[in-house]
Amino acid sequence: MKNKKRGGKSNAAKFDVQDDEIIPTLTDVVTPGRTGLPEAVLGAVQADLSARVMKLAEELVHNASREMEAVMLERVCDRLRDELPQLIDATLRAPLKRTIK
Repeated sequence: MKNKKRGGKSNAAKFDVQDDEIIPTLTDVVTPGRTGLPEAVLGAVQADLSARVMKLAEELVHNASREMEAVMLERVCDRLRDELPQLIDATLRAPLKRTIK
């Protein structure tokens, strides 16, 4: 998106004091380990989050596996449908050719 220019200046370069009120500014320094939560609560949250993530990951992997299995089964069935009649025909005709000679 192009900025419209007025008097040779870009609109993007203009800021009002009110813009600072809209944009949040980080004023507190955050250091590792200072969450404000007791260690027991933090540990419980971490364990719950880990369990939920693992459950979701397992579900996604199982679903993907089932989908891949369905695709592979369909391909195998299609190939069998295509090739079995020719294989059966060739197998049945081979002994007949030997006896006719």
